[in-house]
Amino acid sequence: MAEAVFAAVRYKSGASDVQDSAAVAFKSGEGVCQDHAHVYIASARAVGIPARYVSGYLYTGDASDAASHAWVDVWLGAEIGWQSMDVTHKRPAIRTYCRLAVGRDYLDAAPVRGVRQGGGGEKMEANVLVVESAQQ
Repeated sequence: MAEAVFAAVRYKSGASDVQDSAAVAFKSGEGVCQDHAHVYIASARAVGIPARYVSGYLYTGDASDAASHAWVDVWLGAEIGWQSMDVTHKRPAIRTYCRLAVGRDYLDAAPVRGVRQGGGGEKMEANVLVVESAQQ
């Protein structure tokens, strides 16, 4: 299913907004990891497979490449449980993934969310440090 979603929604940075639904991403035919996750989740749920959205970080081995990422969890029954799939990279999301939040969609699992009142400028900066550990 990941390969079919990836083929239907070509990866293109900046092609979508976090508010876009799976239907919008599917119709446009392009998007990013959150769109791949949304379309995969909608497809899985349409055929009766429980699925949820995961946000976090993917460690690529490059310390300067620590952008947020999205993938999915699918429920494969009581004997197997939840399995994680990175639709964007078409592979299981194991070992090099740092899970921050889980929800129904991006808005449920947004890495940063809040309300601000008042005027003035603002700037947000995030720094992520990933270190390999012998203890997993």
